[in-house]
Amino acid sequence: MQGELRALSCSHCGAPLTPEPDAAVITCAYCRQAHHFVSTSTVSAASARRPATGYATGDAVYIAWGARWWRGRILRPVAPDRWLVHYDGWDSSWDEEVAADRLAPHGDAPPPPLAAVKGSGRGLRIVLLAALAVAIAVVGIAWLGGGSPYPAVDVARTRPVAAATPLDPGQQVAIEWRNQGWPGSVVSLLPDGRVRVHYQGYSASHDEVVPRARLRAF
Repeated sequence: MQGELRALSCSHCGAPLTPEPDAAVITCAYCRQAHHFVSTSTVSAASARRPATGYATGDAVYIAWGARWWRGRILRPVAPDRWLVHYDGWDSSWDEEVAADRLAPHGDAPPPPLAAVKGSGRGLRIVLLAALAVAIAVVGIAWLGGGSPYPAVDVARTRPVAAATPLDPGQQVAIEWRNQGWPGSVVSLLPDGRVRVHYQGYSASHDEVVPRARLRAF
């Protein structure tokens, strides 16, 4: 779910992770699981060019997620301009489909931060101001007692989604993340049993492919 940034958490125990500046590994303080990422603070935009031939199965890549580029690899192409990827150091439940603008070839140095690749300093200021406005609005809603505009789902009102549970595109579901269910819908069903889902209130760039174990039906 890129864009609406999820707080970094350990894929093994769920504890929050705190990255150090320019560090290559975040080690969970609770279970000592290591998670690999790359810093984006001092690199050139020249390294962000996509290979002319696209990406092939097994290619080592950098994957944009949140404010960082993460090391990973291509599992397989799923469309002319989309690939299924795996994040190094994370289990397969975090595998997801991404478009070309979230990928960069693996090299000696990671690509620059996304804002530096996509626009000028003026564009970055506009993005930051827009993000600040959204943050203020969300805080204001919570302060007034309204809570989040898209609160977590009460899982007591849902049931597990098993391999035999029928699902249809457009069906409303709860998507598990950090032991809570978040409102969303089914986009499509994959041949391997996984499900492409959309998070309510977010753009399609946040869609991801998840195993049925991360879904709850109403």
